[in-house]
Amino acid sequence: MSYQRRYALVRPLPRSFSAALQQTPVPINVDLAHAQHERYTEVLRGLVGQLIVVPVDEHYPDCCFIEDTAILVNSVAVIARIGADSRRGESSAVYSVLHKLQQIEPSLRLHRLTEPATLDGGDVLQMGGKIFVGLSKRTNQDAVLQLEALFPGRVVALPVAAGLHLKSVLSALDDHTLLVEDAPPARAMAEPILAALPDAEAIYLPDAVAANVVRVGGTVLIQDGFPESETILLRAAAQRQLEVAKLDMSELIKADGALTCCSLLLE
Repeated sequence: MSYQRRYALVRPLPRSFSAALQQTPVPINVDLAHAQHERYTEVLRGLVGQLIVVPVDEHYPDCCFIEDTAILVNSVAVIARIGADSRRGESSAVYSVLHKLQQIEPSLRLHRLTEPATLDGGDVLQMGGKIFVGLSKRTNQDAVLQLEALFPGRVVALPVAAGLHLKSVLSALDDHTLLVEDAPPARAMAEPILAALPDAEAIYLPDAVAANVVRVGGTVLIQDGFPESETILLRAAAQRQLEVAKLDMSELIKADGALTCCSLLLE
């Protein structure tokens, strides 16, 4: 069996997850969060060539949101400088794992963003050969400049007007289909993406969290529990001959987490 994604990196959810950063503080059922994250991990394991588990670190309650630690563009890994001070150390373990991976994947190149750049991977959307970077409370213009130096002509910056990150309200179903929350701020965020990709279309969903999906080969992971959005997503997936895996991530949503947050995919 062939895989379009050779590797996926995940990081277990720590017992300290109840102290994860939240825009709106609400109690988190950590036991349920563990079960939900483990289900996500097992589904992903069946869709990639190799699942790599980065060791958990109880000092970092948010460390399961591994997406924020790096961006992977083909054979280039850019280690992020996370925007929240309390999370910045999360990137070190991911760098160590990717550095070891270079021993069997010598084409893999590693770069680090440097101060004063700040960037969360959740603010980066790759679609249609472009790298869209959301300017948010966590990601700044200095990060954009450093990425432009690494990927000239491919980086497009845009303001984040809704949600914690760019991908809090939108994501790519494929290189030609953008999923977007059906709300004015999210629609405004989608405009520069659609302008940069003339052949792309947008599908609008009533639920912000449902607009964040993970596409792995011929399967798309979607959030369970949002029936109106699910109907739209199932139709879009069927039209593209995609399988659908539904995951209930209700407790991770409480910590502003989405499906893309919990993995790094490497081709």
